[in-house]
Amino acid sequence: MSRASADVGLIFTAFNLRRIFNILHRELLKEYLKALTLYFSSIWSFFKPFRAIVFLNFLNQTKIFPQKKTRLKIDLFLYL
Repeated sequence: MSRASADVGLIFTAFNLRRIFNILHRELLKEYLKALTLYFSSIWSFFKPFRAIVFLNFLNQTKIFPQKKTRLKIDLFLYL
């Protein structure tokens, strides 16, 4: 039963996506998805400093060698 729940969830997701594609015109759906992407990217960029602080706190609590921590911090700021 627990293994089948993931399959059922995927089936319902596919069914609902198919319904959306049939109801909405393709261009309208594209415009909606563009607006949704813009909205979530603005939220993502707003929380950028907080994500860095959380990650740096995580690094300080772990037992990683200091030179690896420095490299991870550099990678973090390049990524964020």
